[in-house]
Amino acid sequence: MESTRRLAPCATVLAVDDLRDRSLALLERGDLDAAIALFEQRLAAAPDDADALVDLGLALSSRGDAGAAEKRLAAAVDLDPDHLPARRALAAALRAQGKLDAAVFQLLRAAARSPADAATLRELGAAFYDKGLYDKALAAFERARAVAPSDPLLLYAMGLALEAKKEHGAAIAAYRESVRLDPASVASRHTLADALASFGEHELAIAELEALLRFDRTNEAAAGNLEVLRAALGQMRTDRLLGRPVAQLRASALIQEAGFRDQGRVGDLVVLGTPYAEVYAAVSADDAILSLFLTLLDPRHAAKASGKKLGVQVVDADGTPRTADLATALGITFLREGLGISGTQAAQLWQRAASDPSPFAYAGVTIAWTTLPRPNRSGNDVHGLDLRLL
Repeated sequence: MESTRRLAPCATVLAVDDLRDRSLALLERGDLDAAIALFEQRLAAAPDDADALVDLGLALSSRGDAGAAEKRLAAAVDLDPDHLPARRALAAALRAQGKLDAAVFQLLRAAARSPADAATLRELGAAFYDKGLYDKALAAFERARAVAPSDPLLLYAMGLALEAKKEHGAAIAAYRESVRLDPASVASRHTLADALASFGEHELAIAELEALLRFDRTNEAAAGNLEVLRAALGQMRTDRLLGRPVAQLRASALIQEAGFRDQGRVGDLVVLGTPYAEVYAAVSADDAILSLFLTLLDPRHAAKASGKKLGVQVVDADGTPRTADLATALGITFLREGLGISGTQAAQLWQRAASDPSPFAYAGVTIAWTTLPRPNRSGNDVHGLDLRLL
């Protein structure tokens, strides 16, 4: 009798393990319904097996049954509160249903039980990201990174949170590190390419999409974006004043509508001016424009005067459109024509340049605030915005 009592549970364990192996094999083949049926049989044989509940919950999540998955995974957590995969899977099922506060609660409990578990911290950051709490998301990601510094998914997630905070430079750096850690990551490369393109770094974005297509030749979205970016870059180079004959500058809307007059040449600089602003164009031996510089000689006047002649509209914080002041209109028009971009893109670049004096690159051009000697007034320096071909 004693040996019989020992044999019965062994037979049950063998049956449960067999069911698990068979169901996992079905999962690998993509037969979710059959796998779930076997997981159910396994659970009937061992109703208090937390691992069985987790496996079933994950399979139900894969099938899109988040509500059913939640019930199974919650039961697993009740059976074993320290089962971290169960809490993470439960949080994922809750997130899939939009139950973000409940998901965060589960992940906070998991993190409290295992503060150094990188997967839990990464999922916690993702849940905070879903809630729009980007600072908290980044804090969780940083904690995870201290444990798992070489996790490419973590760097990708950090990039998304940084981009949501408008910290574009840091976001691009995070995406780049994610790609370095996992060169075959389609998501990281595609997102990096999108971020670079939004900054006008078309050449770099094109390089990332080309690399992506070497790993995933059938990616239609990447191929389509690559074609669009190549066309946009070609059009931008055709339309911008940089690289074109200086006669194109004299005929531009910036010079004609704002009333700039030709004030001659000083060395390799062509100088055009009004009483309140000047434009300098550095030209090559064949009169092609190598750089453009805009300075406001009377910034206070330009900030108060109307830029109506240039036809530039801006939108106030309440969404009301209005005519830009002269300083803004000159800056936006200078960027629009100098770089060959849309007014919207130029307005975004002007806002960026106005809020941060650091130099940055856009479409093969360096944009920087610079101080130069005033070419037609000895001893005077002027400060302004400089566009220079890389």
